[in-house]
Amino acid sequence: MVAQKHPSAIYNVASENALFCAVPRSAAYIASKHAVLGLTESLREDLPDHVHAGTIIPGWVLSGLTSEGGRDRAMAAERYAEIILPQLAARERFVVSHAYNAVRMDERTSALESAFARNAPRFGGDDAHDVRKYIAGLRGEV
Repeated sequence: MVAQKHPSAIYNVASENALFCAVPRSAAYIASKHAVLGLTESLREDLPDHVHAGTIIPGWVLSGLTSEGGRDRAMAAERYAEIILPQLAARERFVVSHAYNAVRMDERTSALESAFARNAPRFGGDDAHDVRKYIAGLRGEV
Protein backbone atom coordinates (compact mmCIF):
# COMPACT_ATOMS: atom_id res chain seq x y z
CA MET A 1 0.00 0.00 0.00
CA VAL A 2 2.79 2.39 0.86
CA ALA A 3 4.73 1.62 -2.33
CA GLN A 4 1.67 1.82 -4.61
CA LYS A 5 1.02 5.48 -3.72
CA HIS A 6 -2.72 4.99 -4.32
CA PRO A 7 -5.29 5.96 -1.71
CA SER A 8 -5.91 2.91 0.44
CA ALA A 9 -7.14 2.03 3.89
CA ILE A 10 -6.54 -0.39 6.72
CA TYR A 11 -9.41 -0.97 9.11
CA ASN A 12 -8.91 -3.01 12.25
CA VAL A 13 -11.87 -4.30 14.23
CA ALA A 14 -11.80 -3.54 17.93
CA SER A 15 -14.98 -3.53 19.98
CA GLU A 16 -16.87 -1.35 22.38
CA ASN A 17 -14.59 -3.12 24.87
CA ALA A 18 -11.74 -0.97 23.53
CA LEU A 19 -13.52 2.04 25.05
CA PHE A 20 -14.90 0.59 28.28
CA CYS A 21 -15.41 -2.80 29.92
CA ALA A 22 -18.71 -4.00 28.49
CA VAL A 23 -18.31 -7.68 29.31
CA PRO A 24 -17.41 -8.64 32.91
CA ARG A 25 -14.80 -11.30 33.59
CA SER A 26 -13.17 -11.02 30.17
CA ALA A 27 -9.85 -9.31 30.91
CA ALA A 28 -7.89 -10.96 28.09
CA TYR A 29 -10.56 -10.07 25.52
CA ILE A 30 -10.79 -6.48 26.75
CA ALA A 31 -7.00 -6.10 26.78
CA SER A 32 -6.85 -7.38 23.19
CA LYS A 33 -9.45 -4.83 22.08
CA HIS A 34 -7.50 -2.01 23.75
CA ALA A 35 -4.43 -3.30 21.89
CA VAL A 36 -6.25 -3.17 18.54
CA LEU A 37 -7.22 0.45 19.18
CA GLY A 38 -3.67 1.38 20.21
CA LEU A 39 -2.14 -0.44 17.25
CA THR A 40 -4.42 1.35 14.79
CA GLU A 41 -3.82 4.76 16.35
CA SER A 42 -0.07 4.14 16.09
CA LEU A 43 -0.40 3.10 12.45
CA ARG A 44 -2.21 6.39 11.74
CA GLU A 45 0.90 8.20 12.94
CA ASP A 46 3.36 6.04 10.99
CA LEU A 47 1.70 5.55 7.61
CA PRO A 48 1.96 8.04 4.75
CA ASP A 49 -1.07 10.23 4.09
CA HIS A 50 -2.35 8.10 1.20
CA VAL A 51 -2.76 5.06 3.50
CA HIS A 52 -5.59 5.63 5.95
CA ALA A 53 -5.88 3.63 9.16
CA GLY A 54 -9.10 3.42 11.13
CA THR A 55 -10.75 1.40 13.84
CA ILE A 56 -14.13 -0.27 13.56
CA ILE A 57 -15.75 -0.22 17.00
CA PRO A 58 -18.85 -2.40 16.94
CA GLY A 59 -21.19 -2.86 19.82
CA TRP A 60 -23.38 -5.89 20.27
CA VAL A 61 -24.17 -7.25 16.79
CA LEU A 62 -26.19 -10.39 16.17
CA SER A 63 -23.98 -13.24 15.00
CA GLY A 64 -23.60 -16.97 15.36
CA LEU A 65 -21.81 -16.32 18.64
CA THR A 66 -24.76 -14.47 20.17
CA SER A 67 -26.37 -16.45 22.99
CA GLU A 68 -30.03 -17.40 22.76
CA GLY A 69 -30.92 -14.97 25.52
CA GLY A 70 -29.31 -12.03 23.74
CA ARG A 71 -30.63 -12.55 20.23
CA ASP A 72 -33.46 -10.04 20.69
CA ARG A 73 -31.11 -7.37 22.08
CA ALA A 74 -28.18 -7.50 19.67
CA MET A 75 -28.27 -5.22 16.62
CA ALA A 76 -29.17 -6.98 13.39
CA ALA A 77 -26.17 -7.42 11.10
CA GLU A 78 -28.05 -5.74 8.23
CA ARG A 79 -28.70 -2.63 10.34
CA TYR A 80 -25.08 -2.62 11.47
CA ALA A 81 -23.90 -2.71 7.85
CA GLU A 82 -26.20 0.22 6.96
CA ILE A 83 -24.57 2.28 9.71
CA ILE A 84 -20.92 1.48 9.10
CA LEU A 85 -20.61 1.22 5.31
CA PRO A 86 -20.97 4.99 4.72
CA GLN A 87 -18.36 5.61 7.43
CA LEU A 88 -15.92 3.24 5.73
CA ALA A 89 -16.51 4.97 2.39
CA ALA A 90 -15.84 8.32 4.08
CA ARG A 91 -12.57 6.97 5.56
CA GLU A 92 -13.63 7.78 9.11
CA ARG A 93 -11.02 7.37 11.83
CA PHE A 94 -13.49 5.67 14.16
CA VAL A 95 -16.32 3.63 12.66
CA VAL A 96 -19.05 3.47 15.28
CA SER A 97 -22.55 2.09 15.52
CA HIS A 98 -24.11 1.79 18.96
CA ALA A 99 -25.08 5.24 20.26
CA TYR A 100 -25.34 4.22 23.91
CA ASN A 101 -21.64 3.37 23.91
CA ALA A 102 -21.03 7.12 24.15
CA VAL A 103 -22.70 7.06 27.59
CA ARG A 104 -20.38 4.30 28.83
CA MET A 105 -17.35 5.99 27.28
CA ASP A 106 -18.32 9.31 28.93
CA GLU A 107 -18.45 7.56 32.33
CA ARG A 108 -14.82 6.54 31.90
CA THR A 109 -13.70 9.89 30.47
CA SER A 110 -15.42 11.78 33.29
CA ALA A 111 -13.63 9.66 35.89
CA LEU A 112 -10.29 10.33 34.18
CA GLU A 113 -10.93 14.06 33.93
CA SER A 114 -11.90 14.13 37.61
CA ALA A 115 -8.70 12.30 38.59
CA PHE A 116 -6.58 14.80 36.65
CA ALA A 117 -8.47 17.77 38.11
CA ARG A 118 -7.88 16.49 41.64
CA ASN A 119 -4.38 15.08 41.34
CA ALA A 120 -2.65 16.63 38.34
CA PRO A 121 -4.27 19.96 37.49
CA ARG A 122 -2.89 22.00 34.59
CA PHE A 123 -0.35 24.70 35.41
CA GLY A 124 1.78 27.13 33.45
CA GLY A 125 4.72 25.33 31.90
CA ASP A 126 3.29 21.84 32.33
CA ASP A 127 3.69 21.30 28.60
CA ALA A 128 7.44 20.93 29.23
CA HIS A 129 6.62 17.35 30.24
CA ASP A 130 4.73 16.53 27.04
CA VAL A 131 6.40 13.71 25.11
CA ARG A 132 4.90 14.69 21.74
CA LYS A 133 6.19 18.26 22.07
CA TYR A 134 9.61 16.93 23.01
CA ILE A 135 9.75 14.64 19.97
CA ALA A 136 8.53 17.45 17.71
CA GLY A 137 11.36 19.59 19.07
CA LEU A 138 13.91 16.90 18.26
CA ARG A 139 12.58 16.85 14.70
CA GLY A 140 12.76 20.63 14.48
CA GLU A 141 8.97 20.91 14.14
CA VAL A 142 8.44 23.36 17.00
